[in-house]
Amino acid sequence: MAVRSKLDLVKAVMIEGGWLAAGETPSADDSLIIENAYDERIGELRTDGLASWPADEIPLDVFRALVKLMANVMAPAFGKTYDPAVEEYCRRMMRRVTAKRRSGDPTPMQSI
Repeated sequence: MAVRSKLDLVKAVMIEGGWLAAGETPSADDSLIIENAYDERIGELRTDGLASWPADEIPLDVFRALVKLMANVMAPAFGKTYDPAVEEYCRRMMRRVTAKRRSGDPTPMQSI
């Protein structure tokens, strides 16, 4: 399974928010702020059943939704407005990926 790291997340969040140009490197302070916010947020996502991966191994299939979610969460720290509709949209996208899908296989019946 393809994964992305926290550093990949930090860079992508800053580019998504317009706070970093492609090819630039985030400052240590900006990286720390975003990583700390992600560490807090991943706990909430786990509680809600939307995250089950190790914090530094973000699956590629949820990465874009997580980037948008974190850019929205970080917006006030960088002088922009937080939008609850964006958070709901991102959570919905993550739910689509993480939802358990029925296999279609019959469940064997056992009598007691």
